[in-house]
Amino acid sequence: MNKNIPKNKDQNLISKVRASFEKPADSAGILQGVRSLRKGRPHTRTILFPSPKNGGHFIGCDGSLEPEMALVLELKRMVKQYRGQPIELPGPHGRNIIPDFAINFGDGFAIIDVKPKARLSSQRVKERMHHIRKILAEVRIPHYIFTEEELCKKPFHQIRHQLK
Repeated sequence: MNKNIPKNKDQNLISKVRASFEKPADSAGILQGVRSLRKGRPHTRTILFPSPKNGGHFIGCDGSLEPEMALVLELKRMVKQYRGQPIELPGPHGRNIIPDFAINFGDGFAIIDVKPKARLSSQRVKERMHHIRKILAEVRIPHYIFTEEELCKKPFHQIRHQLK
């Protein structure tokens, strides 16, 4: 654990993740994260994903890869709950980072980012993902990055898309 970061800061991060699962749905049944998705972002598709694992509430998803990730999280038995845009973390140059998903396994948490594979070659994205992974490792929260290769080319996704 990094000795430069006070222990209470570590507990604060874990508390933020835990609080993201305690936040109730809004009046429309949407489990909002720290960034409101209902207004949408320019040139980005926003989808409300219905989630039985999250009490039948909706999870807001940006773009085309986040709904695919939400489907994977619904199908994974080890995942008890998940939230979209759950917390805000300090970025490497002062600009905050908002991860795409937090997962509650029942006995621990994990954070997931979903990125197009082409964006992972960007120096800025590499730096931000390395930074977030370092912060989360200090409190023993794993960080995973998924791309369209993992999300859209698995057999159950191919079958699902053929049946649409």
